[in-house]
Amino acid sequence: MLMSLISLDYNVFVETIQGAGGAVELAPGYLKLVYDIVRKAGGVCIADEVQSGFGRTGSHYWGFETQGVIPDIVTMAKGIGNGLLLGAVVTTLEIASVLAQKIQFNTFGGNPVCSAGGLAVPRVLDEEKRQQHCAEVGPHLIGRLGTLQQKHDSNFLL
Repeated sequence: MLMSLISLDYNVFVETIQGAGGAVELAPGYLKLVYDIVRKAGGVCIADEVQSGFGRTGSHYWGFETQGVIPDIVTMAKGIGNGLLLGAVVTTLEIASVLAQKIQFNTFGGNPVCSAGGLAVPRVLDEEKRQQHCAEVGPHLIGRLGTLQQKHDSNFLL
């Protein structure tokens, strides 16, 4: 796995729910199949949780959980800072030790305001039950959009 991380031959970087593409979900089982192929080839599986992380799916805290997989690396932003300029990468110790030798990346270097926000936001998400809120409001919104779709005889899929 580490050799492929260095050579970048067999890796996959997937946004579980295509946020910018209209909140399109992957087909059930798709990510497991892709991860199996990549890992058999010695690659690394990376989940992009910038749009779908932090309970935004309602049913799961992370979008990749809807596919029943565990990525090797998870990237996250937006939800972690609730609008503050903040992002994070979570990975295994093995991969982190290789990355630490190869690259260093940051934009603002962990400024104190954004770092405090990054600590506060997950606590507030839990205290205010925001994931449960998404689970309740999401289906209601989909239902109402379906009603509009039927009313206006739309060909768009929800």
